[in-house]
Amino acid sequence: RFVGVWKTTELGPHEIGIDYTYTLHGDGSWLAPAQWLFAKRFWPVYMRRAMENIRALAYAGEPYRFP
Repeated sequence: RFVGVWKTTELGPHEIGIDYTYTLHGDGSWLAPAQWLFAKRFWPVYMRRAMENIRALAYAGEPYRFP
């Protein structure tokens, strides 16, 4: 289970900074090595791709809102 927080900060006109933090919670210590690998190797790559998709939507003028 992931618990994540996205914090957005307006840096200037048409410029927003996004900081995210996350915590991975799992059951059982036998999964710890796989969870560590996932959290350190795969999740950051996924988040970079997500940020690029959000950037592309913003540059295209698409409405993007997350309540």
